[in-house]
Amino acid sequence: MGPHKHDTMVGMGVRCGGMFDELSVHNVSEPDATAVLREAWGIDASLGQPHHGISRRTWQAGSVGWLARESASRLHETQSEARLLSLLSETADFAVPTPIPTVQAQLIAVVGNYAWTLCRHIEGERLDDEPSTYRRLVEILAVIHHRLQDLNPHDSVMRESLLSRAQAALQDAQDALTPTGRAATEWLRGRIAVLYGLPPQIIHGDFGIPNVLVGVNDPTSFGILDWELSSYDSPIFDLAQVAFGMIAFSRAQPHRSQLRVLSRWYAAGGGQTFSEGQLAVALVAGRLANIARLNGRLAHGEAALTASVSFLDERLGRVLQWLGQYP
Repeated sequence: MGPHKHDTMVGMGVRCGGMFDELSVHNVSEPDATAVLREAWGIDASLGQPHHGISRRTWQAGSVGWLARESASRLHETQSEARLLSLLSETADFAVPTPIPTVQAQLIAVVGNYAWTLCRHIEGERLDDEPSTYRRLVEILAVIHHRLQDLNPHDSVMRESLLSRAQAALQDAQDALTPTGRAATEWLRGRIAVLYGLPPQIIHGDFGIPNVLVGVNDPTSFGILDWELSSYDSPIFDLAQVAFGMIAFSRAQPHRSQLRVLSRWYAAGGGQTFSEGQLAVALVAGRLANIARLNGRLAHGEAALTASVSFLDERLGRVLQWLGQYP
């Protein structure tokens, strides 16, 4: 998951959206992406190789943008993300994926068993994965949160908050959890209360280097990708995601004291003040909540997510090891 310089709309898993009244529906069981682009958007373009995310697939549509396909079973989330991106594209002082309407002036086309969207490119480049990058990343996060705090709770994408999912995971039968999951719940049980009472707002939900682009000619400008996990939670969960990126993917050598440093940078940028202990708890709670979310989808028959759950479970174990709480 290294950096890619001068990306033009790094569309891995990026969806777009906006306000709409009806969805275009066609009875096709396994539609061809090129045919969908031509029929729904009236665009003939060569598509690149598909990129596979956890639950959606994307293609670069020439110089036009990125075509994304999501299971229609997640139509509520697709609609919610569409409304949020539409709102942000009109009001935010940072860039988000801009939706391209279909020939029927809609921003989502339901073809077969999938919801399809098309987004324009965002100009920019990825931040380098260097220790110094994380200060810039946290400064950007504080700016984003300042803008998002004006939005209403119903503007979030996810129906459940990360905190509520983590709380629910603590009530799960222990024999249904992996050893890592059991260790995480035991560690959280006596600590999660430090997150209660933190003021919630709309957050990004998956903030990190892969979803941030900065301007090539103006490094003070930036764009934010992939809003599908946006929720109504404390901003501490986005900050914890930055910490998670340092632990799981960075070439830096993270140390627990860096949680305190990240919190200080975030507060200096205008964000809320969080303690090192609160950030550590949010780090574990956020990982456990995401595993619980995917386990819920597995229970509804999305067997393709098994590998993703195993991957997240391994990363949760790495977090616990880093905190000195797991063998």
